[in-house]
Amino acid sequence: MADEHLHPHRGWALIRDDGKFTPDEVEHLQKCSQCHNWLTKFTALARESGFRITFKIPAGPPPKKNGGAGSTNQGSEVA
Repeated sequence: MADEHLHPHRGWALIRDDGKFTPDEVEHLQKCSQCHNWLTKFTALARESGFRITFKIPAGPPPKKNGGAGSTNQGSEVA
C-alpha cells in the first residue's frame, strides 16, 4: 500500500464494521495528508450520524512550512 491512497470503501468498512487499521494503513495515514484529511472528515460525519467510532485515526503528517498551506486571502468586499 506504500504509494496507494486509502480507498473510500475501506473507510466505510472501518466505520461500518468497527474495523482496525493495518500497519500499512497507519503508516500511510501518518504520511499522506490527503487521506488523513478525508478520513477524519468522513469519520466525523459518521459519528454525527450516530455511528459508534471506536478506532483512533493516527496522527497525520506535520503541516507544510513556507508555502503549500493555501491562500492567505481572507475574502474581499464586493461593492
